[in-house]
Amino acid sequence: QRLSSVPTFDGVYRAVVDGFRPLVSAHDPFEVEMFTSGLLGTLQKPESVGHETDPDLLLGLIGYCRRTGSPQAVAALHALRVVATTEEARDAAAAAAASLNRPAPPWASRIGEVDVYESWWMGDVYGDQADVMCVFGYGADRHAVMTLVDFNHLGGWVKDVFPIDVPAEVLVEMRKAVAESGGIATM
Repeated sequence: QRLSSVPTFDGVYRAVVDGFRPLVSAHDPFEVEMFTSGLLGTLQKPESVGHETDPDLLLGLIGYCRRTGSPQAVAALHALRVVATTEEARDAAAAAAASLNRPAPPWASRIGEVDVYESWWMGDVYGDQADVMCVFGYGADRHAVMTLVDFNHLGGWVKDVFPIDVPAEVLVEMRKAVAESGGIATM
């Protein structure tokens, strides 16, 4: 069998790297972090209980990015140097990005460098569940993560988590819901 006929993952890696094309010129690090986190979820080991990313696939992707050096590959490396799930992968992505000596995307210096601004809790008077919103950002850009906690099962567990693009609007809605709850909801 000729070596050239041995299958590789380059086609998969190419498709993954192409997904970073719109992020090359993005300005919001949160957008990049969300995309990259979702991507890493697709690279999980099938038998993984703890949602472990397959290290061979991840390091293979980093190697592919280093070999190709396209703007979207550079963007992928800058995202992975912060968001990758292992220290080995983060270090490999950082080294690969530095070795390419190509311009970094606009968000590269701010990714992973969030400031936490405030947190809000809205729960019911029965202690059944609560919404917790944590507001964070990068400079003037504000985002939030909303978590729904259910206290009726297992002593409390997270039932849902989702990102919020405009936390100020959600805070207005939370306050309105409390005001209209007839005393059942509190903040």
